[in-house]
Amino acid sequence: MVRVLATWLLVANVASAQLPWSHRLPAEREFRRLRAQDAATRIAAARALAVVGDATRARSTLIDALSIERNTAVRRAIADSLTRRAHPDILEGLVVAFDNARGQDGHAIAMAIAAIGTPPALRVLTEGLARDDLARASRAALESVGLPAAPHLARALREDPTLVAAIELLGRARDVESVPLLHGLSAHNLPQVRRVAVEALGRIGDSRGRGAVLGALTDADAAVAQSAWYALRGVAGPEDAPRIEAELAGGDPAKRRVLLETLLGIAPQRGTAVLVGWVTSEDPALVRIASDLAIANPHPNLVSVLYGLFQEGTRREEAAAALSEVEGGLGVSVLLREVSAPAAQREIAVAVRRWGSQLSRGTRRAARRSLRTIHDDAVGSERLRLLMLRALARDDDVASAVEEAVASDDPIVRRAGAHAAWLLGDTSLASALQTAIEDETDIDAWRRQSLALGALGGRVEPSHLWAALQDSRRAPEAALLAATQGWEGRAARRLGRFLRRMLRSSDNRARACAAWSLGRLGDRRAWGALLARVERDDATEVRRAAARALAWLGAPDARTAVAQAARGEADDEVRGWLRRALLRPSPPARGRQVLRFRVVTANQSDGVEVDVVLDDGRWLRMRTLPTGEISLADLPDSAADVRVRVAR
Repeated sequence: MVRVLATWLLVANVASAQLPWSHRLPAEREFRRLRAQDAATRIAAARALAVVGDATRARSTLIDALSIERNTAVRRAIADSLTRRAHPDILEGLVVAFDNARGQDGHAIAMAIAAIGTPPALRVLTEGLARDDLARASRAALESVGLPAAPHLARALREDPTLVAAIELLGRARDVESVPLLHGLSAHNLPQVRRVAVEALGRIGDSRGRGAVLGALTDADAAVAQSAWYALRGVAGPEDAPRIEAELAGGDPAKRRVLLETLLGIAPQRGTAVLVGWVTSEDPALVRIASDLAIANPHPNLVSVLYGLFQEGTRREEAAAALSEVEGGLGVSVLLREVSAPAAQREIAVAVRRWGSQLSRGTRRAARRSLRTIHDDAVGSERLRLLMLRALARDDDVASAVEEAVASDDPIVRRAGAHAAWLLGDTSLASALQTAIEDETDIDAWRRQSLALGALGGRVEPSHLWAALQDSRRAPEAALLAATQGWEGRAARRLGRFLRRMLRSSDNRARACAAWSLGRLGDRRAWGALLARVERDDATEVRRAAARALAWLGAPDARTAVAQAARGEADDEVRGWLRRALLRPSPPARGRQVLRFRVVTANQSDGVEVDVVLDDGRWLRMRTLPTGEISLADLPDSAADVRVRVAR
C-alpha cells in the first residue's frame, strides 16, 4: 500500500512539473465553458483564459473558438484575451478572423495583431489601411504601436503615396526618419496628400521639414495653405518672425491665434508687442485671443498684460493664477499691489510655495507679512481660509495658530487645522495631530488628520489604526496612513494580507488607496493581486492606482505577465505605468505644482464634499472650507490629470 501511494505521488509530481494542478483545474473548467450555449458564460470563460491555464493550449483554444464564434461580444472578449496571450503562432488565425471581421470585433482583433508586434503582423495592419472595412481598426492598432510601425508605413507609402492614413500615422508617431519621404509627398499632385504631409511635418517638428512647410504656405489649394500655417508652429525659427507678423494683419481668427502663439514661441518680444496691441483693440475677437494666449502662456514679458486683465476684472481669477505661474515668481510683485483681493491672496501663497528660493528674501518676507496682517484681522471662514494660505506659503509663524486649530472644539476648524498642518509640513505638529486623531468623532476631520500625519511622519496607536481599517468610512485614508507607519515582521505581513483583501472591496476608493499603500510598502507579495486589479477592475481610477503601484515595485519576477498586460491595455496611463514597471522601480515623485479650486453652491456653510484623484493613485475624499476652497501642494508636473468632482 505504501509502495502504490509513493508511485501515485511520483506521477502526480511529474504531471504537475509544467503547471500546478491548482492552476490546471480552473483552466480545464474554462475550456469547457468556452463551448457553453450561453454567451455570457463564453465571455467569462474567454476573459479567464487570458490569465489561467497553459499559455500554448489557451491560445490554441481561443483561436479555434474565434474561428467559429458568431457573437460579436464574445469575439471581442476572445480577441482581448489573445492580446494578452500574444504570440506569433496565432497570427495566421487572427489574420483570417480580421479579414472576415465586419462588426465591432474588428478593433479588438486588430489590437491582438498589434500586440504580436512582429514585422508580418505590422504588415497585415498596414495593408488593412487600404480597405474601407478594416481601415479604422487598423489605424487605431497601428497608432498604439507607435514608432515600430513607421518602417512598414513608409514602405506602404512608397508603393501607394495616396495612403493618407499612413501619412497621418507617421506624423502622430513623430518619426523623424520619415521626414525626407514626407517632404517629397508635400509636393504630390493630389491636394489631400500634400495637406496631410505638411501637417505630419509640422507635428514631427524636425527642422528638415521647414522648407516644405514654407513652400506650402502659398499652395494653390486653400486647405493646404491653411494647414501649412498651422504646421509652421512646429518647424518655425526666429528668421520666420517677419513673415508670420505680416500674416497676422488679417484673416481667419483661428489661424491668427495659432500664428500669434507661434510668434510668441519663436520671438517673444515681437509676439508680446502684437499681443499688447490686440488686448487693447476694439475688436472683441482679437481681445479674446490675446487674453486667452496671455493666460495660457504666462511669460515674464506678459506680466503687464496679465496685470491689466486682473484689474479689468472679468477674468480676475484666471489672470491672478497666470501671474503666480510666471517663471521665477516674477508676477508676485504686482499681486502684492492687490493683496486686498482674495484671488491675489491665494495666488501670492501659491507663488511663494511654487518658486520658494527663486524669490528674493525680501519678496518672500513681504508676501508672508501681507498674508499675516490680513489673517490677524479676519474672522470666521475668512480666518480659516487665510490660515490655509499662510500654511501654503510656508509661514513658520503660523504653526501656533495651526496647533490651536487642531485642538479646537469646532470640527470645521479642526479640519482646517489638520489641512494647514499638512500644507505647512512642520513635523513638530505631529504630536498635536496624534492626540487629536484618537479622540476624533468628525469623519471629515479624521480623514484630514490622517493625511497630515502620514505626510509629517507621525505615529498612531496600532489599535486605533486597525479599528479605522475596519470602518468603511475611514478605511481608504487609514490604508494610506498605515503605509507610512514603518511596520516590520509579523505586523507588516498582517497589514499586507489585509490590504490585499481590501483590493477586493466593493468600494472603488478603498481599492485605489489599498493599491497605493501596497506600492508604498514595497510589498512584493501583492504582485498578483495588483495585476489582477489592472486586468479586471471596472474603475479606471483603481486600475491606474494598481499600475502605479506596480511601477513602484518594479517587475523583475513578473516581466512576462506585465508585458502581456501592457500589450493588451487600452488606457494610455495604465499602459505607461506598466511599461515603467518593466524598466526599474519608479518611486513616488514630488513636484512644485499646486492644485487649488473652489466649489460654489447655494448653501455650503459646512463646506462641500469632494473627491480628488491624484496622479500617484491616491483617491482622497475631503470637505472644502465653508468658502468652498481647498489647496493641495507639492504635486508633480505629471499631475495634470487630477480630477475634482463633488462626491455623491
